[in-house]
Amino acid sequence: DDDRLPKVDLARLRLRLKSLDRAQDEIDLVCPISRGVLRDPVMTAAGSTFDRPSIERWLQHHSTDPLTMEGGVFIKDLVPNEDVRSKLIALIDEYPGILAKPRWHCHSWCVKCRGQAGERFWFERRPSGDGQCSNVAVFSENASAYDLTASLWEEKARLAERREQLEANPTVRDEDIAQHNAEVRFFGHHTAKCRAIGMYFTLGNPWSRWPLIFPCGFAHRYLRRCLQTRFFCGTSGVASFQVVRSKTLVEEAASKSSCLAEGSD
Repeated sequence: DDDRLPKVDLARLRLRLKSLDRAQDEIDLVCPISRGVLRDPVMTAAGSTFDRPSIERWLQHHSTDPLTMEGGVFIKDLVPNEDVRSKLIALIDEYPGILAKPRWHCHSWCVKCRGQAGERFWFERRPSGDGQCSNVAVFSENASAYDLTASLWEEKARLAERREQLEANPTVRDEDIAQHNAEVRFFGHHTAKCRAIGMYFTLGNPWSRWPLIFPCGFAHRYLRRCLQTRFFCGTSGVASFQVVRSKTLVEEAASKSSCLAEGSD
C-alpha cells in the first residue's frame, strides 16, 4: 500500500514515549507480527491491530487472528485502524526525530495536465537509503496509488524476460521481435526517464527551465519527458507544476486532497 506512514525507528519511539511518560502506548503502536512500528494499521474482526503487509501474509495461509486465534478472519474483512494511525501521525508531526530517515527534504509535487480532462497527479517523494527521494508513490483522481520506482524495475525485468523468451524460441515471428524492440525503445526513451522523479533537486523547482545546466539539467529534461508519457499527461503536456513543501503529515494530507480535487486551482 503506497499510503503508508513513513518508517519510525522503534528505539527512538521508545525513548520519546518514555520521556512523555507514555511507555505503555508502545503496545498499541507496534505490530505483534513484525515487531516494527505500524505503518498501515488495520484491524481484524477480532479487534486486533496489525501492519497490513504482515497480517495479509499471515492470512494467506491461515484464517485465524494471530493474537486471539479466533477463526473466520479474512483479508477482505480487514479495516483501517484510524485511531492508531492518527496517534502515530500526531507523534511524527510533533517529534519528527523518531523517523528512521529525514523526510521533509523530499518535497511532493502536484501536477495538472492540459486538455479537457485536466487530469491531476500527486507525486509523494520519500527518502531512500542513498540520500535521494527515489521512493515515489503516485496518486491520481482516477486510479489506485502505486509505487512508481518499483513499477519501473518490474517493467525492466519484464522486458528482459521477454527478450530471453524470444531468443529461445526458434519459430519467433518478425512482428513479435519488432513489437518487443518498440517497447524497449519506448521504455528507454520515456518511461526510464521517470527515475529522475526520485532525484533530490537542490536548486528548487525541478520544472523551471533555469538552470538547465550540469548537474541537474539532464534530470529536468528527463522529468519533462516522463510526464509526457501516456501514463501521465501525454502529448497534451503539463498545465501546472507545483512543489509542495509540507512540514507535517497533516499538511501533506491536506495538500494532496487539494491537489487531486476538481476546481482546486
